[in-house]
Amino acid sequence: MQKRFSILALVVLSLFLFSYSCQDHVVPGVPPQLKTLPFSGGQNAKCSLTYTVEVTDVGTIPVKEYGVVFSAVNDGRTFVVNPTVADNIRVIVALPFVAGPKSNAGPQICTNRINYRAYAILQDDSVVYGNTLNYNDN
Repeated sequence: MQKRFSILALVVLSLFLFSYSCQDHVVPGVPPQLKTLPFSGGQNAKCSLTYTVEVTDVGTIPVKEYGVVFSAVNDGRTFVVNPTVADNIRVIVALPFVAGPKSNAGPQICTNRINYRAYAILQDDSVVYGNTLNYNDN
């Protein structure tokens, strides 16, 4: 009887320890992958640009906003090589966030030098950027 009780107590203790030693691990999300495509323009390409972002992989983290961010000479801000959503002008593309290219016209800013790249603001407010492209017409 004593031996059965010891074995039963050991089994119950083992089950108790196993149940509390297992933790659910949060599986990290996969961020989206973006590609910045060359801009297009009409007859006055220096002043009226249409930017295009290509979503190559939507990932698993929801996106709140996406588009292209740019820095240009004559845009009223400091010209930078890698523009960010915090400090530069955004050209927002309409949701839904789906794979493939999407475009939107930027503001009327006449310039001969511009750096731009695709961006996506994720649900947790982190930002994913695509490759940086530039235009320089001197």
